[in-house]
Amino acid sequence: MDASSGKLLWEKNIKANVFGLLPHLTYHNDSLLLPTYNNDSGLQLNLVSEDEIKELTEGGLLVQDYLTGGLEVWRNRLLIAGDTGGPEQYFAQAYKGKFLKLDLTASDLFPSRPTAINFVTDLRNEYPFPLLEVNLKDGRIAHMEGFLQQEILPQIRVADTAEGTFSARDEAALQFISNSEPYKTQLIHEQSEYPGEAYFYDAVTQENGKTLATPNTVYQARVFPLNENETLIAGSTTPDELDGKVNGYLYNEEKGDFTAVSSMLSQLSYEEITDPDTGFYKETGSKILYFSHSTDRAGWLDVSNNKVELLSSSQLNDWMFKPSLTGIWRYLTENVALAVNLAIWLMLFLVAFLFLLIAPSLSKLRMKRLLSGILATAEIIELSETGTYINEQPLVRLTVRFEDNGQIIEREVKMLVSILEPPQRGEQVLISYDRRKKKASLITKQEAEELHRKKEGPSSY
Repeated sequence: MDASSGKLLWEKNIKANVFGLLPHLTYHNDSLLLPTYNNDSGLQLNLVSEDEIKELTEGGLLVQDYLTGGLEVWRNRLLIAGDTGGPEQYFAQAYKGKFLKLDLTASDLFPSRPTAINFVTDLRNEYPFPLLEVNLKDGRIAHMEGFLQQEILPQIRVADTAEGTFSARDEAALQFISNSEPYKTQLIHEQSEYPGEAYFYDAVTQENGKTLATPNTVYQARVFPLNENETLIAGSTTPDELDGKVNGYLYNEEKGDFTAVSSMLSQLSYEEITDPDTGFYKETGSKILYFSHSTDRAGWLDVSNNKVELLSSSQLNDWMFKPSLTGIWRYLTENVALAVNLAIWLMLFLVAFLFLLIAPSLSKLRMKRLLSGILATAEIIELSETGTYINEQPLVRLTVRFEDNGQIIEREVKMLVSILEPPQRGEQVLISYDRRKKKASLITKQEAEELHRKKEGPSSY
């Protein structure tokens, strides 16, 4: 689409099942990388330029189910970890328009066969690189550096059986930093306490450093790592965000300089920049900073001349739905047998629409119930299958152990898990414990962030 006029420039088909586009967008070589999933072809990495679409994987990432837990975006790198339904465990990367894949099972990296691979997502901003945990057949845990380079194997460290989970991760990170080319060990974090400025964090000493001295102070800051060298600092002009406006800067970590981007940020609300559905994107060396907020708003800023263009919800709807409906109708006229399937999907859509009407109320009730309980960190001590699948994801029964008022308590909870990222014995999870009913409820990462915002305000990135 032409951004200014909304005119359709060209149209091509890409393979995708009902889930459509996956929410892991990155920019490479002046092109947009759109991941999709197809039951026949697996994960598709569609590199879209001005006049063509190139698929990067060439069918190399076949998986059993819809791939979500094995995808991460780290500073404009798309990282993929998982298995193909058999014994093979792999790690792959799409970066600067190139695709690399490492078969962990076939390599000599590990002393024992890898059986599972997972991102250390809860601590990824503690280290200057992505970190992965690999379960080995002999019961040990290994950590792996989350970058791929042509003909260079990533660093690994096998944890000692006596090491704790977090100390093993820290030791692996320190080893990787000392053995590799210089990493940027001064990371940027957000203050969780008032007034919420951005500050430096030393990944080696694990100590907080000085406040990031932006030209004008950014309060209640949100930190958005964009690419290898640039980070967006967005927040409020006042310590209380209700009294101020949104402002911010692009910070070039290599040069140490700032570029004001308030011409775009000032047109956004503070709620928008703190919403998990909000994203900012910028390729290294590009003049364009992109913004999107779910399907409600989107836009971009040319940082060379401060020219801003924001699209409204109605404009986005015109873009996303009108061309798609035209294409669907044309496709159906060529494939009449699909009309029956379309009718079935329309019925499912109506059911889903009715569910969406009541979902907010159900979500509020659950959040109220979680807030009324005692929040605690629990350890998974047992796992068992229930035999139930929801949306082709297994429902697992967990036995967790935690402490309350000096007593050690064990309770059962249930959760849907990804087959690519299953929970492990010894793993720490967050729960809400209702003392009156003596019942524990598992808290998801998204719910934990929401609870933190309700109790203490904006959290660290």
